[in-house]
Amino acid sequence: MGVKKLKKKYLDVLELHDWSVSSYTEDGRVELEKYSPAGEDFIMCVNVENFPQAVMEYAEDFDIDEHIAMWIEAKRNGVGGVPETRELVHDAEDIDKMLQELAIALSEAKEKPQIISRDTEYGMFAKQISNGKERLIGRIVGTEALCRKRFEEKVRKREIMRDIDLSTAVVMKRETITYAGEWEVTGSADC
Repeated sequence: MGVKKLKKKYLDVLELHDWSVSSYTEDGRVELEKYSPAGEDFIMCVNVENFPQAVMEYAEDFDIDEHIAMWIEAKRNGVGGVPETRELVHDAEDIDKMLQELAIALSEAKEKPQIISRDTEYGMFAKQISNGKERLIGRIVGTEALCRKRFEEKVRKREIMRDIDLSTAVVMKRETITYAGEWEVTGSADC
């Protein structure tokens, strides 16, 4: 019996989120890696069988404080290239976000027979208060759920511009990523 490998639809999701497969193990696991914003070569190893669930569990078990403590200890022990504590905190939070986004995308891919494509772009649009014109306030290549999640984070962190009427926000999509592509409303942003 050969080494178990991931299904193509999961490989497509990994590629879409900039994760790569480092290797497969003899005991049925896969090693995934992605560079964090601070440059950490983050690696996780999960089971190939029930892959979306394995990634979801890994994401749920990821401990931001433990990750920060590990790197602070490594720095104390002379490991070079470890960023300052403040950057470690932000980076660990970003890693947690990367893991959560991947887990959500894989879960969606498991439920849907179609493959998530780089040819679908989702965006959030809302009206500007000053002139009443529609304005793109965020977009993402991937899934509607990921677009909504990022939008909610921006609202929660107050990163949305002040001149935006959030009650008019809608989710839109276009099938081909071109600047001249037509956007289609898929639903309210519910903010």
